[in-house]
Amino acid sequence: MIEETVFTAHSSALRVWTLLADLSGYARWHPQYRFSNGPARSEKSVLSWLLFDDRRVKFLVHVDSGDKPQKIGWRGGRKGLVTLREHYEIKPIANGAEVRHIFDCRGVVGTLFVLLTRNSIREDMIAQDSAFLAHLKKQSRKSIPDKGYRAAAPSRYLYAAAPMIEVVRPAYCGHSG
Repeated sequence: MIEETVFTAHSSALRVWTLLADLSGYARWHPQYRFSNGPARSEKSVLSWLLFDDRRVKFLVHVDSGDKPQKIGWRGGRKGLVTLREHYEIKPIANGAEVRHIFDCRGVVGTLFVLLTRNSIREDMIAQDSAFLAHLKKQSRKSIPDKGYRAAAPSRYLYAAAPMIEVVRPAYCGHSG
């Protein structure tokens, strides 16, 4: 099963990649993932995934961060039983970066998991993408130097629009072969 979402981040592709590659920083913005055991760009890490209520599943993942700043992701699980692969593809565009978020789940248990939670996975990906955009916006505000001026009252129309996140492949994609 493959699920994809696409969203536009109003920041450079390098800045987007840097925040996504900072695995230890996921605790500050990601609603479900916590990474541990190793530096930010190590080849292996332990992913703690909040699945149901307050229950977490932990497993070893291999981090793929070689294509700076075009791609960052991880993969893990037991081949045949359940394999998970998640990555972000980042493409520079005129007003920032287009980010494609891809989640792939395979295997016997993976297929059963997907059949039971497909809509939830899609909703979770959209929530994750929205949380990332909010974190990126907050980080961008922090990087603007304070000149000591009194801040203007925020416009109520400035942040009225929700981020546009497009679900690219919502249908179930079974194994090929």
